[in-house]
Amino acid sequence: MISLLLMIAVLFSAAITRSRVSTLKQFDRRSRLFGLVNGYYYLVQPIAHKAYRFRWGKIYLRYIRLCYEQPDHTGVLALLISQALLYATIGLAIAVLLIQKNASPLLETMSLISIFLLGSLPFVQLQRNYKEMSYQIIKALPTFVHQIAMLMRSGATVEASVYLIFDRLDQRHALYKILNKVHLARERGEHLSDAFGVMPELLENKEIHHLALLMSQVSRSGVYQFANQLIELGDLIIRDRQTVVKTISEQLSTKLLMPLMVSMMTLMAILVYPILSQF
Repeated sequence: MISLLLMIAVLFSAAITRSRVSTLKQFDRRSRLFGLVNGYYYLVQPIAHKAYRFRWGKIYLRYIRLCYEQPDHTGVLALLISQALLYATIGLAIAVLLIQKNASPLLETMSLISIFLLGSLPFVQLQRNYKEMSYQIIKALPTFVHQIAMLMRSGATVEASVYLIFDRLDQRHALYKILNKVHLARERGEHLSDAFGVMPELLENKEIHHLALLMSQVSRSGVYQFANQLIELGDLIIRDRQTVVKTISEQLSTKLLMPLMVSMMTLMAILVYPILSQF
């Protein structure tokens, strides 16, 4: 009975929310779909608007700024929180139903754990998307800075070089999305050197910070000097990546040594035991 009432409450609140969320034209289709199925939007919206005051809020808002194209980041956060609450409510309804049916203690424990697991799904997915986009950006960064340097050496300006590369990028690529943030800042009237300051706000990485620092000094550097600095930055990123790969490979060989020794000892025991058993 309790689980039935919980499900009715969720469906009722979802119906109320549908008219509100359908007016949010700034969200993409996926986010609007979240709003259609979540019944907690009104409750969590004030919390989401104050999330920037807390450390967890700042982290997830940075994730949302990079992963979503919409300007209303707190609205997207509210939809994600409401989705998490809806999933947790479904898990709670299942747990209550199992408890009422006198299910085994193992099933009851698993159902209670599922409440937290289901509630964390939207934020786990957001973190995974952020990590994938960050990896794509860092992977494409050396080629990006080298292309800017080559175009500048051919006579193009910094801004013309950036926009030429930007226009040729796949819109689904993460580098295009973060450069689009720079483009939007440029349209708001910010100087190109200041617009690149958006990148380190979205992605905590030393190479991104270095690129933003170079862009802030572009007006004080000559064309060839700035192009050489970009090439050095690209080469530095490649060397750092090679160092990381080398370190991981060395650690991997060390970690594989112990399982190899255990497997060899097991194999020796299997071969030697029949011989020893004959004596």
